[in-house]
Amino acid sequence: MPGPDGPDFDPHGPLGPIAHAVYGRLTDRVNAVALNPQPLPPHELARMVAQQFVSEMVQLKNLAGALPGDGGAAVGKQITARIQAFDDYCGTGAFAQFLADLLRKIGPHGGGGEHPPRPNERFGAIARLAVGAELHAAAGLVEGLGAAGEKLMQQGLKQLG
Repeated sequence: MPGPDGPDFDPHGPLGPIAHAVYGRLTDRVNAVALNPQPLPPHELARMVAQQFVSEMVQLKNLAGALPGDGGAAVGKQITARIQAFDDYCGTGAFAQFLADLLRKIGPHGGGGEHPPRPNERFGAIARLAVGAELHAAAGLVEGLGAAGEKLMQQGLKQLG
């Protein structure tokens, strides 16, 4: 999946609704540390993606609780489907590529430092562990996040071998 400004970016895909918010958080953080041009570790960006996703799932859960009748149940089904799609996507190499594309988009931090790493197995495994840990930590907020987090952490650990 390309970065949020790429021609092939799907705004309705698993990361579509959160990509621009994460990019905004990322550029804010880069600007805040511009005097210390260290590259942003890939796991930090993965955590930002997970935190934004959790925030959106909590908002949907709150909306589901406020809707009368079948409206809440319909939103609940949407939450379950989005968690599954996010979990499935984060378990692929495309997720690591998405993170690398975002890191490359901002270039060397503060005008110096190193370019971000290209995605490889270790990069993807660490990203899965970071996302899994964030989802697992939020397990009490929205049903399904804990199981998704466990699955991603197991994949990351297995990949690190």
